[in-house]
Amino acid sequence: MDEAEMEFEEAGDEASAESPIWILKPSTVNKGAGIQIVHCYAQVVDVCWTESDIREWVLQRYITPPLLLRKRKFHIRAYVAAVSAIQVYLYDKCLALCSGSKYDSLDTTNALAHITNTAYQSIDPNFDEDSCVLEWNKDVPSVLVKDKTCKNLKQAQAKVQYVTDQMRIITGEVFHAYKNEFGVFAPIEGCFEQFGLDFVVDADWNVYLLEINPGPDFKQSGDRLSPIIQSFMGACIDVALLGKESGDQQEDGDLLTLVYEHQMRGSKSRYGKHKDTTSGIQMKVT
Repeated sequence: MDEAEMEFEEAGDEASAESPIWILKPSTVNKGAGIQIVHCYAQVVDVCWTESDIREWVLQRYITPPLLLRKRKFHIRAYVAAVSAIQVYLYDKCLALCSGSKYDSLDTTNALAHITNTAYQSIDPNFDEDSCVLEWNKDVPSVLVKDKTCKNLKQAQAKVQYVTDQMRIITGEVFHAYKNEFGVFAPIEGCFEQFGLDFVVDADWNVYLLEINPGPDFKQSGDRLSPIIQSFMGACIDVALLGKESGDQQEDGDLLTLVYEHQMRGSKSRYGKHKDTTSGIQMKVT
């Protein structure tokens, strides 16, 4: 918040083309409800007073310039399984969720071009599921080549894999940060939880975590990519219930990759033996 206050103070009370861009969103709602694009402190105050029934807000820097697909902004939805206490896995197949309207850095009044939440995008007449909901690893490389963002398919695939690797690392770091926050996150031996993590990529291929959804909306895949969700469920069963190792799951190659493992106090590993992994993140990135 201190960083935002400094930028708001420098920008003044009136929004302009040179003003910083921030995203203000309620912390307790979903489906993109209440998200606002703000440029100055006066706008933040106005939104908070207008929506007086909302007590908690998140002020988040707008990542600019974003990486674009077909001249449209997008974010990546990655599915994560946290098993027992605790092994954390990121599912290999992710979604690229694009806006229906073309991105314009100089016009933030059209929120539909900037807020890529799928539920929010559903009101945009330009939104088309087949072209706006893509499989990150499979569909996106060819789009990057067609957009001339990458020179060839090999380079595009390497960039996509780089982003995937960064998402794995960030996911591991997030769960490591919360390993002792039992009031917020308390994994239980013999259980598993599913999360939806949203990431955004800037034009220089830097990867940022947007938010973590403890109750992910699996409808975001749409009809065409719904098999991804079915495979994710099967992979969770393989790992959480059948005890299969990362890399030894479904035969079709739809894998959960282990990104973090930590032995919680008083819990047992899947093999029934205690082990000390408190020295830091144990990560397997392939």
